[in-house]
Amino acid sequence: MNKLVSAILSLYIGSFLFTVLPLTKVLTGAAKGMPAVWSHLGVFVLFCVPVWFVMNRIVQVNPGRGMWGMMKTVLLSLGCAGIILSILYHIIPIKSLYDLPPFIDRFFVPDLAYALWLIAPLVVLFF
Repeated sequence: MNKLVSAILSLYIGSFLFTVLPLTKVLTGAAKGMPAVWSHLGVFVLFCVPVWFVMNRIVQVNPGRGMWGMMKTVLLSLGCAGIILSILYHIIPIKSLYDLPPFIDRFFVPDLAYALWLIAPLVVLFF
């Protein structure tokens, strides 16, 4: 559970760094021979992995016992997957590489869905 929470927190911090730092534009424009999605994804991973290593040493989470602990782990796993997909839709231009089915687009393309996917794991973490 500690690694999962560290992964979620590193996705938040990594996406913040990716969108705010001006260095991102320089790094993603450096790879001219590749499609834009690969350079964006590489820079995003470059921001997330070191943060994950730091957060993994800091975060200590007690998942709880019994059914609630297992339910919390499942909900956090779904939230982590949702955050990854919504980041791929909104921050990294994944459409140029792979077009997901319209059924999945309904859950991740709207801006409200992006906001809800960002909020959902935090709600599970705090309760």
